[in-house]
Amino acid sequence: MKISNCIPACALMLLLVSCADGPEDVAEEFVEATNKGEYNEAQQYADEPTSKMLGMIDQFIPELKKKELSAQEVDVTVLSSEVKDSIATVKVDLKINDKDNGIKTIKLIKKGDTWKVTGGKESNGATQAPMAKPPKHMGKG
Repeated sequence: MKISNCIPACALMLLLVSCADGPEDVAEEFVEATNKGEYNEAQQYADEPTSKMLGMIDQFIPELKKKELSAQEVDVTVLSSEVKDSIATVKVDLKINDKDNGIKTIKLIKKGDTWKVTGGKESNGATQAPMAKPPKHMGKG
């Protein structure tokens, strides 16, 4: 097979892979990362205000708590999604360590070709996406 024949095939594969991150994929990855205490990773799936909030959470959670969260078995199942223009709503079923944590609704906005989880005004009144609960001692001085 000639190399010149491989280039279009490789370009097509790259295009298909880059388009694979639809709102369902982003919501699933975001919920899994936040519930495992991987806030830095979760930032890549979030819009700017939500990403900043995740950065602050990451600074305040002790490393020991992050290790505890990362050891959890997090299972996220997409139940449904609805896309209207550049706004998506994805419902996921969240289980942590085989315990049902209920159905969560994730709001996303499309920025260019990328879907981002949002909790701000751009999502038309959506609430923040579900994340692991901060440690009890946070906010106490």
